[in-house]
Parts: sequence; structure tokens; C-alpha cells
Amino acid sequence: MRDKLDIGEEAASTSTQYQDSQREQETDEEIIENLENEVVEERQYSLEDWVRDYQNNIKDIDVDSKNKEWAGIDTTDQSDSSLRAADNLYTDYVFQKNNPFILNYTIPTLDEALSLSNLVESILALEAIVQNDPKNANAWLELGNRQQENEREPQAISALKKATELNPKLLDAWMSLAISYSNEEYIENSYDSLESWILNSDKYSHLLNKYPMFMNHSSDRHKFLTDLLLECARFKPGVDLDADVQIGLGLLFNLSGDYDKSIDCFEAAISKRPMDHILYNRLGAMLANNNEPQKAIEAYFHALEINPSYIRARYNLAISCMNINEVKEAVEHLLGALSIQSGNNEYYGVEGIGDGPDANSTSVWETLRTALITLGRKDLLDRVDARDLESFRSFFDF
Repeated sequence: MRDKLDIGEEAASTSTQYQDSQREQETDEEIIENLENEVVEERQYSLEDWVRDYQNNIKDIDVDSKNKEWAGIDTTDQSDSSLRAADNLYTDYVFQKNNPFILNYTIPTLDEALSLSNLVESILALEAIVQNDPKNANAWLELGNRQQENEREPQAISALKKATELNPKLLDAWMSLAISYSNEEYIENSYDSLESWILNSDKYSHLLNKYPMFMNHSSDRHKFLTDLLLECARFKPGVDLDADVQIGLGLLFNLSGDYDKSIDCFEAAISKRPMDHILYNRLGAMLANNNEPQKAIEAYFHALEINPSYIRARYNLAISCMNINEVKEAVEHLLGALSIQSGNNEYYGVEGIGDGPDANSTSVWETLRTALITLGRKDLLDRVDARDLESFRSFFDF
């Protein structure tokens, strides 16, 4: 969807603007004293260091407009094979060991698992359900969606594939798969999933009869799918619009860099699902891609009002704050994300969910480091090295 994008562009743009301003001042360098040059050098270091480290940190976590979920992926000069996952990927879901729901023989119902407010606890509950009932397609779907929210795309794809194998008519699973594959930059698989969503839809599959060429043989799959989903949108217009159609179009418009159109689609989807925190996060990413950081921040706040523990939105919010030079606020949002993650740790087993409890927090800590440098608080970096979260409460509100 990629919560991959835009921040990189925003950060790069900020760096370029700064460098341009530096070049404009070069003619006055003979007038500038050593002390002022030292200040400029320190400022330039901080900004460029932040941009460089940011690019490294986003490898493991989705962030703002340049997040993995909503990356504007350039497919130019890339072979089909580079945009398609290998057949042996995402075949087996890896379950958490020492699942307390299984060890204690307390397998919850699906409704009970979904009602759990802690994301990790909910994942463990859903894993217990599908191990007890491997043919429960709805449980596999919800497990995939939770792992997607937990930023574990490989696990999400494995679970969602299982859901579609058990019930191809489970349309939500196909749409979620399209998003997860896009997050992983497997664009052809994302197209496959969108096609399967249409093919298995009782409302829209008849629209395929209008096209003389079957989807997979189209020379321009992106245009073909966009036209097809626009046809779906015309089939259910106005107040009857289909939020899933809008989400699919939003994904496609994002991939092509048509951010204005993508924003329109997600706003339309939100009009039908006003309490969907994930949609608000995706809208925020598109707004950030479109160089509208203030509106992006508003969207992230909406997501957090609905779900205060939504770490991805809180992280994205921090990056957007950095982009408008609200660095102190960014630091507090990063610390808030770390606080939520530390609260989740009590639900982890020996190996943790996915890659363990520090899989994402390492990236957050490193982003916090660069934010503190930008803020001029290098005196606090030893607390980052020590991962001493509680000690920051003496300096920041979170």
C-alpha cells in the first residue's frame, strides 16, 4: 500500500533546499567568521545525518509517506521476475512457540480473539484458533490482517494465502493480500490479488465480459486493472460506493504516483468506514507523499484517536513532525511508540512474534537517536544506547 514512500522524497527535498541555501551564501563566506561557520557545519551535519540514518531505519518499519505500506514503487526497467515473489515464498506460516492459549488449553472464540485490545495478545489468540481449527478461513484472514498491522508482512501473506485457499470468495483476504504484496514490492502478485478480488466478486465479475483479453495477458496490467476498478466504481457510485473498490484504486494510483487521486479514493473509503484507523494511516501516507504534511498529521491523529496503540501511525506522525521541524513533538511520539512496544513485550514468548520484541523497536530507537541530534540533545544519546526508556520521562511527556 507503502505505510514506501514519501518521506524519503520529503527528506531529500529538505536536504536539497538546505544545500541550495548554503550555496547561495558561499559568496559571503569571506565575511562570515569561524564561529558562524562552525554553527553552519553543525547544522548541516545534523540534517544530513538525519536523512542518511532515516533511509537506513525505514528498512524495518513502515513510516510516513515513505513507508513500506505505501511506497511509490518505480517499475520502470524492472523485469516481471523481479516484481513477483518466488513460488516457495510465504508457503508456511511460522507459529509462535509457547503460546499461552495453547499451553493453558484456553482456545478462544474468534470474537474473543478480535476483542483483545493488545495486538500481540490478539495474534497469539488467533494462532491458537487456526492451530486448533486449520480450516477456519475467517480466522486465517483475521490473523493475516493482524500481522499486517503488526508490520510482519511475510507472516501476513502466509496467513492470507491460506485464507484464500480455503475460501476464494473471502474478498477481504484478496484485498489485504494486494496491500501486503505491494508492501513487499511484489507488484505482479499485488495485481494478481486485485484480479482475484474481481474474479471472485459476485458484484463485479460480470464486468470482465466487456474485455476481449483476459487480465493476465494484458500488456499493461496497471492500466487494465485501473480501468476495470474504475468500471466497478461506476457500477456502485455516490452514496452506494464500495469502500474496497476505492482502496484498490487508491493502491493503484499510489503505485503510479497519482497521489491526488489516491487521496480522493481513501477519503471516499473513509466516508464509508469512519472508524477504520488503518485507512486514516494510509490517507496520511498519501497526503505526506503529496507534500501536505499538516494534513498528513491530522490523518495520523485521527488514526490514533480511534486506536491509541497503533504504533505505525504514531511512528509516521513522528516523521511528519520532523519534516515540519517540530522535533520535540517528534521525539515524544517516538518515545510513545517505544512505550507501547514495551507494554506489548509481556505477551512475547522466548522467540517473540515474528523476529522478537525488538524487531521494530531497534529502528525506532535509532530514529530517536537522529531526532535527538537534530534537537541538539546529544547529552541524551547514552540513554538511547542503554535503551533506558523510563529515564526520558524526566525530559519529555509521553
